[in-house]
Amino acid sequence: MAVPNFKPAPFQFSVDDTNYTFDVDDLTLDEAEQVKARTGLSLWDFGAGIVQGDPSAIKALIVLAKKRAGERVDWTSPEIGNLRVAPVAKSIAEIFIRDTQKFVEQVQAQSTDGNTQVLLDQVERDLDSAAKMVEVPKKPVRRKRAS
Repeated sequence: MAVPNFKPAPFQFSVDDTNYTFDVDDLTLDEAEQVKARTGLSLWDFGAGIVQGDPSAIKALIVLAKKRAGERVDWTSPEIGNLRVAPVAKSIAEIFIRDTQKFVEQVQAQSTDGNTQVLLDQVERDLDSAAKMVEVPKKPVRRKRAS
């Protein structure tokens, strides 16, 4: 089975009534080095940390998004450290849930393998848990009927 060609949506969130968009695919080497130096997170851990709610990854996301928007921001600023994380995390979770559901649907449409279905069942359980945590309605995933 081929993996579907799938590009996740950029992260969109608001901080103090200002909207930001951050596409991890546009991360520069300089930004990745800043993330590594400030948080200890590798490129892969940064991306995973964002969707897993790692506080260091969320802080790096906010700082980099503000910098990309042309704002002067310091990693150690109390303005950043005192931000409420819940609204940002909820926005990220909503995008993650939506993108994961799309990916699952694409994989299901191409899958005839029983092992793939076991994996998809686990992903769906994880989505259920994530959706409950952020109170996002989860669209049911249609199941293929066994032939």
